[in-house]
Amino acid sequence: MDKAVENGHLDVVKWLHEHRKEGCSASAMDVAAGNGHLHVVKWLDYNRADGYTEDAMDDAAANGHLNVVKWLYENRDEGRLEHAIHLAILNGHDVDQWFPQDP
Repeated sequence: MDKAVENGHLDVVKWLHEHRKEGCSASAMDVAAGNGHLHVVKWLDYNRADGYTEDAMDDAAANGHLNVVKWLYENRDEGRLEHAIHLAILNGHDVDQWFPQDP
């Protein structure tokens, strides 16, 4: 299941969830977040209890996946937003778009 999660193959993840019991590792879920597979991250959050680590938000930010960072920040407790933003900046991502502008 880990490889399907990491590569964003939600149809395969669902099939494995229904037909197998092994589950997936937290590191695979972190990689899915880092690869920007928000649809998989959400499905796993709602359907499994394997969990994430701080790396999920860090990896998503480092790779410029704002939608994943926002969702993790709003729905999970594992992340460190300030550290994630720092990683995004270090990797050359424009973080101005991440914050509302003052009128």
